[in-house]
Amino acid sequence: MVEALEQLRILWHGDKVLVKIVAKTPIAGIDTPEDLVRVEAVLAQSIKHGL
Repeated sequence: MVEALEQLRILWHGDKVLVKIVAKTPIAGIDTPEDLVRVEAVLAQSIKHGL
């Protein structure tokens, strides 16, 4: 059976999924290349500030 959730597919193939507790809900998912750039910037800031 093929899993419908991307996270389960990743785990099935032996990769890791990063899970973090956040102070507020993100504004949206990642559906476009622009969304990916936005999320990468947010993650970079959180790493920079040790969050």
